[in-house]
Amino acid sequence: MTDVGLNLIRGFLNEDSPTPPSHMAVGTGTTGEQASDTAMESEVLRNAITKELSDTAGVIDYKMILASTDANGNAISELGLLNAASGGDLVIRITHLPYNKTSSFAVKYRIRQTLQSI
Repeated sequence: MTDVGLNLIRGFLNEDSPTPPSHMAVGTGTTGEQASDTAMESEVLRNAITKELSDTAGVIDYKMILASTDANGNAISELGLLNAASGGDLVIRITHLPYNKTSSFAVKYRIRQTLQSI
């Protein structure tokens, strides 16, 4: 989770009105994620997400489908959770081994966020 994401949670607990995550983006960036990240390294596509609360306390799943028609011809290697259709706050950024996206397949992404009690 980025520092910005932690500040959004802090704002919610302080009764501010932060904008919750609403989109995921994929990109071709390869630099490892850092808490100080404020944007994707090399964003290629952004889609709206679905959110599901788990039966487990403190767990929420964010899901996005990268359709067979999305982001083709790119070596996808980063994923971001954001709170706007463009711009916005980068809540989470994850890098992974690249895969070459083609029209032969779709990809389902899921980020599971877990808040734990002490």
